[in-house]
Amino acid sequence: MKNEIQSADAAQVKKTGVRKASIERLGFVVGDKVSSEELLKKCDEQLKKCEKWTANLTELKAEKEAEIKAQRIEALKASVVSMTTEEKAEIMNLLTA
Repeated sequence: MKNEIQSADAAQVKKTGVRKASIERLGFVVGDKVSSEELLKKCDEQLKKCEKWTANLTELKAEKEAEIKAQRIEALKASVVSMTTEEKAEIMNLLTA
C-alpha cells in the first residue's frame, strides 16, 4: 500500500513538472490527447495573445520612460534653481568646453 501511494505521488510530481515545463515553454499546457489541429489552433491563439501583450508592454515601457525623463528634467531644473550664479557659470563653462 505504501509503495502504491509513493508511486502515485511520484506520478503526480512528474505530471506537475511536465505541466510546469509546458507552461514555461509555451504559455499553456499541452494535453496528452490533443490533436494536431487543436494544437495548431491553440498556437495561433497564443501567438495573438503574445503579440497583444508585446504591444501593451511596449506602450507601457514608453510611457514609463517618458515619466522618468520628465522627473529627471524636473530634478535637474530644481537643482539649477538652487545653484549660485558662480555654480551656474561653472556648469556652463564645463558644458561648452
